[in-house]
Amino acid sequence: MGKTVFEGDLFEPVHADEAVWTLEDKRYIRICLSKAHNTAAHCWPSLLVGQYKVDPMTFDAMQKKLTLQRFQFENPGMDFSGAEMTGNYHGGGPELPG
Repeated sequence: MGKTVFEGDLFEPVHADEAVWTLEDKRYIRICLSKAHNTAAHCWPSLLVGQYKVDPMTFDAMQKKLTLQRFQFENPGMDFSGAEMTGNYHGGGPELPG
């Protein structure tokens, strides 16, 4: 009791009222944070500012996945199975006229 689990500033804002903490097997704490901005433009390179950063290849894959999710959300009638992001996807991809 009284141990600090993690300390520092989160990389970006979260919805504090949606945070969930659970104790598993009386040994592990699972912390689920809901990001305030869940887009590729706001992809977190680390959980805490100044702490461990994800390697560049993994960060690139995360941005690709979030950009593809954005396109799927914006175009619900299109089939994106087998789609792969290439080109300008960093930061969420281009802003398309709507």
